[in-house]
Amino acid sequence: MSALGGEADGIGFDIPAATAKSVIAQLKNNGHVTRGWLGVQIQPVTSEVADAMGLKQVSGALVDALQANSPAAKAGIRTGDVIVSVDGQPIHDSRDLAQKIGAKSPGTSVQLEVLRDGKSQTFTVALGEMGNQQRAEADTGQQDW
Repeated sequence: MSALGGEADGIGFDIPAATAKSVIAQLKNNGHVTRGWLGVQIQPVTSEVADAMGLKQVSGALVDALQANSPAAKAGIRTGDVIVSVDGQPIHDSRDLAQKIGAKSPGTSVQLEVLRDGKSQTFTVALGEMGNQQRAEADTGQQDW
């Protein structure tokens, strides 16, 4: 029985094994965890967004805003771009993008496939490190990656 009085209250947490292993290794080796950072605020690609943008699939992560001088801004990513893959791995939704980028080490270069104006483009981005300010903003639900 949970502290709230019900059985499980329908709440569950799913942490991928690879993420858990990475966190444990970083804590053992460095005493802290670092996460890759793009410097974008993202939102999900809903069916309405996909229709409005002429996208064939309801997947990817829509870039809602960029932080000035962020890794994504320096690489040429723009507001309105839809990130559809990281290093050739498809991005299913905004959460998927956050997990894939956060699992990478700062300084790592990644290939982002982006849909812009109905055309696919590839950008190489050298990830920054998600600092305390970015973590605080991400914790407020702004999804800043």
